[in-house]
This record gives sequence, structure tokens and C-alpha cells, in this order.
Amino acid sequence: MIKRVFKFLTLLVAIFAAGEVFAELVQQNVTKTHYRLHLFVQRDMVVIEKRGTSVFIKSLNTGVLNNLKKELLPLKPVTKYFKSISYNEPSAKNNNIESIEIKLSSPDVELFNFYRDREKKYVVDFWRDADSVNAANAAVQKKISDIEKAKKDSQEVGVVAPVGKKSNKITFTKKPRKKRATKKQGPRKVVKKLEPYRDFRYGAAFVWDYEALKPTMKPYLNLDRKTPEYFYPIKNRAFDKGEQEAHLQLNINLYRKKKWGLMYKSIKLFHEKYGEDTAVNFNEYLKANAILRTNFGKDNMQPVKMAVSMFTNIAARTKNYDMKKGIYKYLLQYYMDAKDNINSLEFSKKLYVESKQNFDYEESNKAAEAILFNLTHLNQIEKIREILKEKTIKKLLPAQTMVGYKIYALFKLGQIEEVLKEYNKVKSGLTKPVNPVLLFNVAESYFREANYPVAVRLFDNFISQHSYHPKSSQARMRIALAYDLLGKSEAKVLQLYKNAIDRSQDFKTSYEARLRYVGLNSIRKRKPTDLDMEKRIFLELDDKEKKLIDKNLKKLLWLVRLRTFIVDRNYTKALSYLNAIPVTSLKPSEKRVFEADGAEIVYGLIDNYFKKSDYSNLVRIWEIYKDRYVNKVAADAYLNFIVAKSYMKMGLYEAFDNHYINYKKLSRTPAKTFPVWYDRDIKVWGLALLKEMELIKNINLKNWSLAKKNLGEFSKLMKGYNKTNYYKGIIAFYQKDYKTAPIHIETFLTREKGKSIFDPYEVAEMMRAYTDSLYQTGAIDKFKKVSEAVLNDTEYYNPKNRYMFEIRERIAYLNIELLAGQKSKESFIILEGRIKRFFKEFDKSTYKGRLSYLLAVSLLKNEKVEEGKEILTKIVDDKSISDYVKEMARSELSLLKIKERTL
Repeated sequence: MIKRVFKFLTLLVAIFAAGEVFAELVQQNVTKTHYRLHLFVQRDMVVIEKRGTSVFIKSLNTGVLNNLKKELLPLKPVTKYFKSISYNEPSAKNNNIESIEIKLSSPDVELFNFYRDREKKYVVDFWRDADSVNAANAAVQKKISDIEKAKKDSQEVGVVAPVGKKSNKITFTKKPRKKRATKKQGPRKVVKKLEPYRDFRYGAAFVWDYEALKPTMKPYLNLDRKTPEYFYPIKNRAFDKGEQEAHLQLNINLYRKKKWGLMYKSIKLFHEKYGEDTAVNFNEYLKANAILRTNFGKDNMQPVKMAVSMFTNIAARTKNYDMKKGIYKYLLQYYMDAKDNINSLEFSKKLYVESKQNFDYEESNKAAEAILFNLTHLNQIEKIREILKEKTIKKLLPAQTMVGYKIYALFKLGQIEEVLKEYNKVKSGLTKPVNPVLLFNVAESYFREANYPVAVRLFDNFISQHSYHPKSSQARMRIALAYDLLGKSEAKVLQLYKNAIDRSQDFKTSYEARLRYVGLNSIRKRKPTDLDMEKRIFLELDDKEKKLIDKNLKKLLWLVRLRTFIVDRNYTKALSYLNAIPVTSLKPSEKRVFEADGAEIVYGLIDNYFKKSDYSNLVRIWEIYKDRYVNKVAADAYLNFIVAKSYMKMGLYEAFDNHYINYKKLSRTPAKTFPVWYDRDIKVWGLALLKEMELIKNINLKNWSLAKKNLGEFSKLMKGYNKTNYYKGIIAFYQKDYKTAPIHIETFLTREKGKSIFDPYEVAEMMRAYTDSLYQTGAIDKFKKVSEAVLNDTEYYNPKNRYMFEIRERIAYLNIELLAGQKSKESFIILEGRIKRFFKEFDKSTYKGRLSYLLAVSLLKNEKVEEGKEILTKIVDDKSISDYVKEMARSELSLLKIKERTL
């Protein structure tokens, strides 16, 4: 019966213990900047992924998932980040895998998760991008104000009554409220104010942990000029008590007079006379001290090592506590200076034991601290924790020293939360100056936990109380970085970085501050001045400094230098530099940053080629780098769109179809939001973009029936989208509907507020359709005005683009033909100048023959006969000019000869 009761009690204890363990599977932290979940599970037990506006936690281990479910489902929604948490049963839809679904509040909520091996937990962070949140708030406020305005206007505004053709009277009738129709409003465009600085992610974005501040120990003495005699002085003997004592006094006197040879002979005679074991420790002590004295300031360490060995033997043999203590203190300091913490620890322990046995608590105190110090440098963290639990140690060591070592041990083990708990227990009782080890390590712990305001306060206390300390440089750096991460005033942050540069005692911290200064002032700043650009000199290193930087600084330098090329739009140099970085050797999180920037560099190159209509180089860059960079980040609608158009322009229809299929799959995934160094020239997404691709393809293939069908579908998806007028005009032009085409194009141009046409080829095609339609319909005056505007606007209608150049050439030519048709004295004067300007801009024109002939005719009309005859003769002799033009030139020359004979 007793056994059964015992088993039952054991079972109850096990159940309660298990309950406590399960209760710690999930922890949550809500801060102003983010929401954090801690999932205490093995790394390979769960998979965490974000799809759309949901986060799914999956596991093949039913037990683990059930335990997580029990703790996650009761959590109350944090409306800023997630709406609800639910459990999904296994089904065919989710590949028969059960999961926990966290429904996010909006698509703006971002997810980042990582695994901490030391604590055996996943850390899942939810946060919202500040720009998108502000934009959403602006949209809501604008919508509310529009609704209020609409209510007010509906009570005051009337409707204009129908008016006859001859009537000039306008009457108003009150609008009947019952028949009031509500107009559907499309999504309002929120004009987002462009901040003068990009956010922290776009600058020197890598942040790493600083090493813990190790406890230090005040040295016992300076060994350069001291021996163990400092701790255990050589005293005079009672020489009047006998010959033996008198002989020992003689040895002492010779030692003091530094007559080492006579001293050695005297010691040898002493042992011959009184025996080898008599006063052996004292005499060996004299000899060892003499060896040290004779070797002060010398590089030969062999005699010193011999002396140390002698002192070790003496300490092992002697029963004299004071001698033993003095030797142990010397040897402890000797090995400590030699960075031999193992031997130093050994003598620390011996000193602790001996002093404790002799009730010398002052020495026990120092020995205990020396033990902890040496264990610290040997990274024996568990041993430190064990020693700190001893009652005797607690009594001997000062409270702040104990807490400092305890916090250091926890910090080194990665138990940051325990560090903060320990600090919060004792912080009210701390007196200034606070132990620097305690203060710095706690401040760094708060920084790692993203509690930047508290970290700043503690780092500031560290600087004010320990400004002399080498770690004060890192404290200044941390304060500046915390201000930067908190989004404080850029001017203040730059000043703090400058302060860290100027006052840093070590090169590494100073260089980190320099890198972050450039990242903020030259990269994140959207419009840097010349002075800001000059500060990039901070990045440069001499040969000596290159050897000093560590791997973290190297990676930060790579990132900052790469981004200077990106913001300067020097994409070719940026790509070469990126290819030289050993990206494959980096950690996955760092690798993703470089790959994301690589995708933006590829975009920059492709966009440049696209604007130059250099489709072959565009496709080449795409094919080389799409898998290396672009496909490793979220879908970029604009980039995929212009690549598809480039395939189309080159007639690579199979490649276009493959790209269309791939983008169709990508269009279901979230769009790319970071990094976006430059705004994309696109306002169409998802299914509408796919329809636009189909429409462009059918226009290019001249499948007009399919093109009209695509245009209808596109118009339904994009109601009120102005670009549909552009496509209507182009289709009408190619179908030779010259009356309708200009109407659609004019509608497009008058409504074009943004920039829906960004392709130079499309602009050129539009102007050709418009001007040719005007020319064909005989709208000569309008054609002249439009052609003049096009030829004068060299910024928008860029003559450097091949397609735009051809359109400008054609418009200029048609303009000249119209002018030539006037055949008046004034027109011939203008014509001469126009043609000459034409040849300067279009020196290899296909219209060379015809325009040379018109130039010759205008010169003849302007009474420049010889110059005109010379051009006509060149036309006749030029093999590249058509026979038709040559015949006209011969006719003019014949007429000139006839006129000359007649005269």
C-alpha cells in the first residue's frame, strides 16, 4: 500500500514538473518597435514561414505542435501585429500537415526569425515598416476628410438644368435626395512625403555583438624591479646565539652587498659544515633572489626561469607560512604577467588554501579574486558559477565584485535574460562608482535585447564613471548606434558618430564609427552635398590599418563601399565590386543583404539599357545574373515587365512566353519592398500586368483582334487608368484610323499626371503615331506646332535613344517638306537654315538625298547660285543617292545652263 502511494505521489510530481516545462515553451515580449515570440523547441522540430498575411508554424512531431498549440492559442491578439491564432487540421490543401496559423493585422507586418543555439529557442519578431504605416494612416485620414467634405457638399450643390442651343440662361434645380446616385471611388493615391534620409537598413546595416568586458585584477607588484623579498623581507639573524646563526648572518651581509660569488661560497661552506638540510630553504631563498636581482632588465629569461623553479621548490618544502605566502604571491603575479593562467590559477588556489588555514582573511580575499580572475581568462564559466555559490567566497569578496563576476559568467553563457534579472535584483543597492564589468556587460545586454533607451543610459553612466577605461570607446559607439536605431535626429546621430571617431582609444571602434558616419551622411542621405561626399575618405585604410580590421569591420566596409556605388548609380563598378566579395562564405543573413543589393544593381543596369533601347545587353545581364541575385529576393514587377518587353522587341517570343509563365507564378507571391534604392516606374501589378504583357505581345505581332480583346480585359481590370488611351491610339494608328488615333493620344497626353509610359520606344512610337496621323489627315498647323515642341524638348524626347532619334529625324524631315511646299521667298530663307541644322543633328540621315536637293533649290532661290550648283553636282556624283533625286538634280542643272545661255 505504501509503495502504491509513493508511486502515485511520484506520478503527480512528474505531471506538475512537466506542466512547468510546457508552460515555458512560449514566451512573448511586446515593445514599442516590435512584437517578439520565444519558442523553446529544437531547431529541426518546427518550420516557420510567412505566406501572404499569415505566418504558419508546422511540425511533423505531433507532441511538439500540440504543446505549442496549448500555449499559443490562448494568447490575446496584439492588434498592431496580428489578429488571431488558429489551428489547422491536416488536409489535402496543406499537404496533410497540421499547422498553427497566425493571422497578421495587415500586409505591412514583416516577419524575421532566427534560432539561438545556446538557449535552444526560436526568436520570431513581428514589426511594421514605418513608411507603410504612415502611408496607410495618411490614406485613412484623407478618406475621412473626403467623406466629411462630400457630406457637406451634398447639402449645398445643385444640378445644372438642360439648356437649349440658343439660350444663354443657366438655371439651377435642387438635386432630389431620393434619386441620389453614389459614385464608386477607386483607390486613392497617397502621396508619400519623401524623407531626406533613408532608414537604417540602407546604410551601414550590419550590427554585431561586442565582447564581454572581462573582470580585471589589480597586480600584486611590478616584477620588473621587485623580487619575493618585497613580500617576505630577509631579516637579520640572532648572530650572538651561536656560530650557525652567525654564519647565516654572514650570508645575508654578502647578499646585501651584492657580492654574489662570496655569498655562494659562504652558503656552500655552511652546508658542508652543518649539513645539506640545515637552513636549506633560507639559503635557497637568498640564491633565488640573487639570481633575479642580477637579471633585472635583461632579455635572457633562462636564469629567471631557474629562480622561479627554485621558489616553487622552496614553497613546497617550507613550513613558514609568511615565506610560503610571499613566494605564492610572487609566482601568482609572475604567471599572470606571462599570460599563463593555468599556473597562475594553481598558485591562486594554493594561496587561498594556506591563507584560509592560517586565518589570514585579507590574503584569502585576494586569492579568491585571483582564482576567479584566472578562471575568467580560461573561460571556465561553469567553474566560476560554482565558486560564487560557496558561502566562504560570498563572505570574503565585495558584493559588487561578486555580482560583476556572476553577470560576466551569465553573459558569456549567452543567458542575457538572466543577466538582466540579476542586475534588477541588485541595482537599487549599487553605490558609485559601479563596477565597470557589471555596468558595461549589463548595458550590452540591454542593447542586444533592443532596449536601446536603457542601454544608452547605462553606457552613459559607464562613460561618466569610467571614462579612462578602454571600453569607453565602445560605449560611445553603442550610444551613437542606439540613437541611430531609435530614429533620432540625423544631425544628433552624426554628432555622436563624430564624437566616437574623435575620442576612441582603439582603432577598430574608431573605424566602425567612420563607416557608420559615411553610411548615414553619404548613402542614406538622399541629396548629399560635396562636403558629404568628401567624407568618404573615412573609408580609406593604409597598409598598417588593413591588418588591424577584423572580419566584422571587413564585412561592414564591403557593404558601405558597395552602396556608395549604388547611390552614385555606378552600376558597372558596383557589380564588379560585388563579384569580388566572397559572398558564399558569409552567414545566410549577411549573404541575403548582399544578394538583395545585387538584385538592385542588376535592376539599375537593366533599367539603363532599357532607357537606351539596348535590348541585347539587357537580356544578357538578365540571363547571367537572374539566378545569382534577382530570383533570391521577392518578385520585382517592374523588372520582370521590362525584361518581358525586351524579349518582345528582340522577337524572342519563346523566351517571352517562358518569362510570362514564370512571372505568372511569382505574381501570387508578395511584391518586393526592400531594398528599393530607386522607385519603379510602374503602377500596374498582378493580373493586370500579365494582361498588359499579352496586349503588348499581340500589338507587336499585329494580332489586332486579340489586341483589342486584351485591351478590353485590361481596361476592366484598370478602370480609369490613362494608359489605355495610349494603347487605343496605337491600335487605331496601325489600323490606319488616322482620325481616331490623335484623339486617343491627345486624351492620354492631357490626362497624364504621373508617368505611365517609361519606355523610350513607346514614347517614340506614340509621337510617330500622333504626328503621322496629323500629317495624313492634313492637320498641318497642329502638326507644325507638335513637331516644333518635340524637336525642342531634348530632355523628354531624348535624341540619344536610337528609336527617339529616328522619330525626331522623321518629324524634322516632314516639317521641312511642309515648309518646302509653301514656295515663298520667306519660306526658302527659313528652309535653308532648317536643312543645314538638320544635317548637323542627323549627319547620316536616310533623307540625305532629298534634303540635299531641297537645300540646293533654296540656295538658288536665295540667289546663292554657285553654292547651289555645287550641291547639285555632288548629288549627281553621289552613288548613295537614288536615281530619282539625281534626275531632279540634273534637271535643275540643265535649267541653270539654259538660263545662262539666254542671258
